[in-house]
Amino acid sequence: MDAIQEVILKKIATEKPINFVHVDRHLQLIKGSATRQSPRVFDLANQMFSTAFSAALDEKNFDVAQKLWKDRIGSPSVDTSLTYISLLVLSGRREEADAVCEDLRTSAKTITPAALQTVGDRLGEEWTMDEMRQLSQYLQEKYNLDTQQMLRIITGVRRRQLERLIEAEQLEEALQLMVEHTVESNSALGQYQLAAAAIRRGNMGILKGVFDVVKRAHGKEVAFLDLAMVLLEEGHADRAFKLLETPQLKISQGKLDYFIRRATENNRPDVLRGLFTSLSQQDRASTVALNRLLVQLSRMYYKANDLAQLESLEAEIERISFPLEQQMRIVFENIRRKRLEANDCKSV
Repeated sequence: MDAIQEVILKKIATEKPINFVHVDRHLQLIKGSATRQSPRVFDLANQMFSTAFSAALDEKNFDVAQKLWKDRIGSPSVDTSLTYISLLVLSGRREEADAVCEDLRTSAKTITPAALQTVGDRLGEEWTMDEMRQLSQYLQEKYNLDTQQMLRIITGVRRRQLERLIEAEQLEEALQLMVEHTVESNSALGQYQLAAAAIRRGNMGILKGVFDVVKRAHGKEVAFLDLAMVLLEEGHADRAFKLLETPQLKISQGKLDYFIRRATENNRPDVLRGLFTSLSQQDRASTVALNRLLVQLSRMYYKANDLAQLESLEAEIERISFPLEQQMRIVFENIRRKRLEANDCKSV
């Protein structure tokens, strides 16, 4: 019997589009069965519920979501519950949201930063600033969440709104959204994307606006560094180098680590090379952090089989007498060995 039920549940869960009536009927059957369900059937039923419930939330089909919630098996995840609550509040269904809040509270599950981040990623982008403020106030009152916790939800929504405005070339509106977010959170949002769009369109007014927002939120030094990073990414290395020559400019280890991750994820060895060239001068960055940059850069050159760039990098390091750590010394020793092996092969 269990084997047949497993096949049925798998079939229902994979139906396209999802048949909500079938899902709810089988949830009711399992829930009302006098026979104890096997762990496998229970897990499949939970998976079926999660798939269907997420689809109902994506469609904002609250009538279906309410039925599925009533007939659910087990306890949904915190992020699923919070997403449901948030959408109900944003859609003006406070009474239903209150009931789901109580369900989540009685489950005694912990609201983690990751769960809040997931909620922000799932909410969509159509909500106004005022609607998001109301949601923030509601959740703070219900669960005693602080402002920084709520920003994990709000920031995800605003980031997508900002991206859409940039895609539509509505840069003034994007800058205004960035300003409003910074005033509320004391943290800049989307400065790299908006600055890049301004550079591509030659809109120096927007570029200055982004610089000023970052400067107010994080200080002049960070504003210079962020702008230099965008200029490197957009192929304006000379302008970036000029910015990075600002007297007394320093970069923190955390900031440089972020730039390294960003360039690595975007497969931009040219950006890493530009950062090394600029920041290795006048002690603008720590030797430890720059060695980490070199490790990532050499890996990218190796992956691309770009020995010419590796040799060029080695020459630059020797020219400025940069102190290499053991890992990077081994990298260049291997290059020399390969070069000798290649020359030996040619002479045979």
